Amino acid sequence: MQFTTTSVFFVLLAVLSTAWSTVALPVLQARDVFDPPITSPKAGDVFTAGQTITVTWDTSSIPAGTPNEGELVLGRLEANSENLDIDHPLATGFLLTDGYHEITFPYNLTTASNYILDLFGDSGNISPTFTINAVGY
Repeated sequence: MQFTTTSVFFVLLAVLSTAWSTVALPVLQARDVFDPPITSPKAGDVFTAGQTITVTWDTSSIPAGTPNEGELVLGRLEANSENLDIDHPLATGFLLTDGYHEITFPYNLTTASNYILDLFGDSGNISPTFTINAVGY
Protein backbone atom coordinates (compact mmCIF):
# COMPACT_ATOMS: atom_id res chain seq x y z
CA MET A 1 0.00 0.00 0.00
CA GLN A 2 1.41 3.32 -1.06
CA PHE A 3 0.66 6.63 0.70
CA THR A 4 0.71 9.86 -1.24
CA THR A 5 1.33 13.26 0.26
CA THR A 6 -2.35 14.08 -0.18
CA SER A 7 -3.57 10.98 1.63
CA VAL A 8 -1.14 11.57 4.53
CA PHE A 9 -2.40 15.15 4.75
CA PHE A 10 -6.06 14.05 4.96
CA VAL A 11 -5.31 11.37 7.57
CA LEU A 12 -3.45 13.94 9.67
CA LEU A 13 -6.30 16.42 9.23
CA ALA A 14 -8.84 13.82 10.40
CA VAL A 15 -6.76 13.00 13.49
CA LEU A 16 -6.35 16.67 14.42
CA SER A 17 -10.05 17.38 13.83
CA THR A 18 -11.00 14.58 16.21
CA ALA A 19 -8.53 15.83 18.82
CA TRP A 20 -9.83 19.41 18.65
CA SER A 21 -13.46 18.33 18.87
CA THR A 22 -12.78 16.85 22.32
CA VAL A 23 -11.28 20.08 23.73
CA ALA A 24 -13.71 21.82 26.07
CA LEU A 25 -14.11 25.49 25.23
CA PRO A 26 -15.14 27.97 27.93
CA VAL A 27 -18.76 29.04 27.91
CA LEU A 28 -19.17 32.79 27.62
CA GLN A 29 -21.69 34.35 29.95
CA ALA A 30 -24.24 36.80 28.58
CA ARG A 31 -23.50 40.36 29.68
CA ASP A 32 -25.56 43.50 29.79
CA VAL A 33 -23.97 46.39 27.96
CA PHE A 34 -24.69 49.86 29.28
CA ASP A 35 -24.48 52.47 26.53
CA PRO A 36 -25.75 55.62 28.27
CA PRO A 37 -26.88 58.38 25.92
CA ILE A 38 -25.03 61.64 26.53
CA THR A 39 -27.64 64.35 27.12
CA SER A 40 -25.24 67.31 27.30
CA PRO A 41 -23.45 68.68 25.38
CA LYS A 42 -26.11 68.85 22.68
CA ALA A 43 -25.71 69.19 18.93
CA GLY A 44 -24.80 72.75 18.04
CA ASP A 45 -23.61 73.81 21.52
CA VAL A 46 -20.71 76.27 21.44
CA PHE A 47 -17.90 76.37 24.00
CA THR A 48 -14.49 78.01 24.36
CA ALA A 49 -11.15 76.29 24.88
CA GLY A 50 -10.38 76.31 28.61
CA GLN A 51 -14.07 76.42 29.55
CA THR A 52 -15.43 74.11 32.26
CA ILE A 53 -18.74 72.38 31.48
CA THR A 54 -20.90 69.70 33.04
CA VAL A 55 -21.33 66.60 30.86
CA THR A 56 -24.55 64.69 31.56
CA TRP A 57 -25.85 61.27 30.53
CA ASP A 58 -29.00 59.20 31.07
CA THR A 59 -28.66 56.68 33.91
CA SER A 60 -32.23 55.35 33.84
CA SER A 61 -31.33 51.98 32.30
CA ILE A 62 -28.17 51.00 34.17
CA PRO A 63 -28.11 47.18 34.50
CA ALA A 64 -26.85 45.50 37.66
CA GLY A 65 -23.14 44.73 37.50
CA THR A 66 -22.22 47.71 35.30
CA PRO A 67 -18.67 48.92 35.94
CA ASN A 68 -18.73 51.81 38.39
CA GLU A 69 -16.06 54.08 36.93
CA GLY A 70 -16.12 56.05 33.71
CA GLU A 71 -13.82 58.09 31.50
CA LEU A 72 -14.52 61.09 29.25
CA VAL A 73 -12.39 61.59 26.14
CA LEU A 74 -12.47 64.43 23.61
CA GLY A 75 -12.49 63.62 19.90
CA ARG A 76 -13.27 65.09 16.48
CA LEU A 77 -15.47 63.42 13.87
CA GLU A 78 -13.53 63.41 10.62
CA ALA A 79 -13.75 61.01 7.68
CA ASN A 80 -16.01 58.56 9.59
CA SER A 81 -13.52 58.36 12.47
CA GLU A 82 -13.94 59.59 16.05
CA ASN A 83 -10.24 60.59 16.37
CA LEU A 84 -10.34 60.22 20.14
CA ASP A 85 -7.50 61.66 22.23
CA ILE A 86 -7.35 58.56 24.44
CA ASP A 87 -3.87 59.47 25.69
CA HIS A 88 -5.30 62.60 27.37
CA PRO A 89 -8.70 61.83 28.90
CA LEU A 90 -10.56 64.87 30.26
CA ALA A 91 -11.83 62.90 33.27
CA THR A 92 -11.34 59.44 34.76
CA GLY A 93 -12.50 57.48 37.80
CA PHE A 94 -15.91 59.12 38.27
CA LEU A 95 -19.06 57.10 38.98
CA LEU A 96 -21.22 56.29 35.95
CA THR A 97 -24.25 56.16 38.23
CA ASP A 98 -23.85 59.89 39.01
CA GLY A 99 -25.08 60.84 35.53
CA TYR A 100 -22.82 63.89 35.27
CA HIS A 101 -19.24 65.07 35.60
CA GLU A 102 -17.43 68.38 35.14
CA ILE A 103 -14.62 68.66 32.60
CA THR A 104 -12.39 71.48 31.42
CA PHE A 105 -11.50 71.71 27.75
CA PRO A 106 -7.77 72.14 27.06
CA TYR A 107 -6.65 75.71 26.29
CA ASN A 108 -4.74 74.73 23.14
CA LEU A 109 -7.73 73.58 21.06
CA THR A 110 -8.33 74.98 17.59
CA THR A 111 -11.72 76.26 16.50
CA ALA A 112 -13.85 73.48 14.98
CA SER A 113 -17.49 72.43 14.87
CA ASN A 114 -16.94 68.66 14.85
CA TYR A 115 -15.86 68.00 18.45
CA ILE A 116 -17.40 65.07 20.36
CA LEU A 117 -17.11 63.57 23.82
CA ASP A 118 -16.89 59.82 24.33
CA LEU A 119 -18.14 58.35 27.60
CA PHE A 120 -16.34 55.11 28.41
CA GLY A 121 -17.32 52.66 31.13
CA ASP A 122 -19.05 49.50 30.08
CA SER A 123 -19.31 50.71 26.50
CA GLY A 124 -18.30 53.87 24.70
CA ASN A 125 -20.98 56.35 23.72
CA ILE A 126 -20.36 59.59 21.84
CA SER A 127 -22.11 62.90 22.14
CA PRO A 128 -23.54 64.84 19.23
CA THR A 129 -21.04 67.17 17.56
CA PHE A 130 -20.48 70.59 19.10
CA THR A 131 -18.22 73.59 18.53
CA ILE A 132 -15.21 74.67 20.52
CA ASN A 133 -13.74 78.08 19.72
CA ALA A 134 -10.04 78.72 20.28
CA VAL A 135 -9.09 81.12 23.08
CA GLY A 136 -9.31 84.67 21.76
CA TYR A 137 -11.58 83.66 18.86
